[in-house]
Amino acid sequence: MSTPADERPCPFCQEMIKVTAVKCRFCGEFLQDVKVAPTVEPVTGDTEEKSTRVVRAVVPIGRSLWAIASGYLGLAALVPFFLFAFIIFSEARLDLRKTVLMLSSLINSLLGLMAIVTGIAALLSIRANPGTKGVPRAVFGMIVGLVAGIAYPILTQWFIASYVGIE
Repeated sequence: MSTPADERPCPFCQEMIKVTAVKCRFCGEFLQDVKVAPTVEPVTGDTEEKSTRVVRAVVPIGRSLWAIASGYLGLAALVPFFLFAFIIFSEARLDLRKTVLMLSSLINSLLGLMAIVTGIAALLSIRANPGTKGVPRAVFGMIVGLVAGIAYPILTQWFIASYVGIE
């Protein structure tokens, strides 16, 4: 005879069935694809640890706000605004195209500079508050900001000389 701890209601007919049942003996429905709330203690260990790591990688829980800002500013600095500007203003006059391309390159440079500044602020904040995390995000933001802040203006100048035709 089974105990109430070994049984749960069927999600389809609400009759009491075994927790380990794959098919309800009353209504005949298969229970494999149905998500049922656990009636026993949650699993701890590897499964919980892996899901926590995934959540922490996606959602910046317990991170320095400066580190979060640095990471996102670094990602924004990677967006090649000059290509979007070229596509949008491809039919414009040459001098307008050059101006728009230079302004879009300036946006990348400013985002890169802001990523570097917020990354430095994050590292200082993390050093002042040892329990705070976020060093990898801050370093990522600083490196990407440096690369985007230097590479995109150079790339934009090359792009203007090669494809727009204005020196």
